[in-house]
Amino acid sequence: MKASLLLIIALFCNFFGSYIVELYSESNGLIYFGGLFGKTGFEWNSVIESSIVFLVCSFIYISNYRCKPYGHSQEFVVRFKYGRFYYLLSAVLISYAIINLISVNWGFSNYDRGVGQFDRSLADALSRISVLSLPLTLFYMVSYDKKRLSNFVLGVLLTSVILKSISLGDRRMLFYYAILFVFVIYRYGAIGRVGLKFITKKNIFIVLMLSSLLGAYVFRALGTDKFEYIGFMLLQGTFGGLGIGHILAEVKQIVAEDTGYLFGEPFLNYIWGVFVPSFVFYLLGSDEFYLRSSYLFNDLFNTNVNMGYDFMMLADFYWSFSYFGYILYLVIFYIVCRVTVRGQNSPNNLMFGNAVLLAIFFIAGQRSDFGFFLKSYLYSAVFYYALCKLSPRKKVKIVN
Repeated sequence: MKASLLLIIALFCNFFGSYIVELYSESNGLIYFGGLFGKTGFEWNSVIESSIVFLVCSFIYISNYRCKPYGHSQEFVVRFKYGRFYYLLSAVLISYAIINLISVNWGFSNYDRGVGQFDRSLADALSRISVLSLPLTLFYMVSYDKKRLSNFVLGVLLTSVILKSISLGDRRMLFYYAILFVFVIYRYGAIGRVGLKFITKKNIFIVLMLSSLLGAYVFRALGTDKFEYIGFMLLQGTFGGLGIGHILAEVKQIVAEDTGYLFGEPFLNYIWGVFVPSFVFYLLGSDEFYLRSSYLFNDLFNTNVNMGYDFMMLADFYWSFSYFGYILYLVIFYIVCRVTVRGQNSPNNLMFGNAVLLAIFFIAGQRSDFGFFLKSYLYSAVFYYALCKLSPRKKVKIVN
């Protein structure tokens, strides 16, 4: 197995997971908590169009599956030196882990879980800098894996992320780290090397991460009527939780009855948003709002009753460009797939890290709009590139 297969798995869950879970619930007489979408009349068209896009994406992935990795013929690789910079990064990651542990809801209470999730403030915007912990952790893992201190730091960091995510019922950061660790573990899968020395078997880690994700869903359901159907909720949260395919049908209805097509206006704002950090909008105008498809969908559909639905990247492309948007989406997927497949086993840490970050935010971005993917990836990639260039390094000849 190659880690890049997560791209196809994520798309399948995003496009069809909720429909399959809905069919399962109806056949077993269960309450489907995604049923708040209702019937729009566009569901069948949405499934057919999503199926076509998925089949083309699968063909693209298969055609790129055996591409040679970046740097496969190079004679030298870069190795990073253990010095002050290494200990500085170790201190930063430990500090981040401590902040996570301080944020843990040790009572694991859930009475206010989900309250205010649609509220946006300056503090929320500033807190998003935590996404930079991903490229920092990734760089640390692939560059400094020879010392016991590194294993200790990564162990504490992973523990803090798991505890915080489970206690708060928040899946996003845990999901990011799960993808990151899987890519690192399978980086050298072709030659039998395990990427993380403090984990001796790949399956142990994978089971740990899956158990943590399941735990997050369980604690999220505690104290609610969903807990009565916890088995079903786990199925919905895992298989159908990467996205809600119904959103494309909802957007089709909104286009037909309300807004019409957006003709790419949100995409211009996505580019503008890359150059202006979120907190700047608050400092200048006390509001982060600028036209994004996910924000517009939130205003038109989400309420405090049916909270929990994000958005869908495929629907974003359709809302702006109609059926031509599907072609643009496939072009983006081809680029992501090509870079990810060629970078996932690359001996070049820079190319490997770029591939991992691209995959993480493309997968996570399926539950948002293209602007989330673009901004998160670019910020993280630039930070990762800076770390690679700032850290003292040396060239080492590859021994076959």
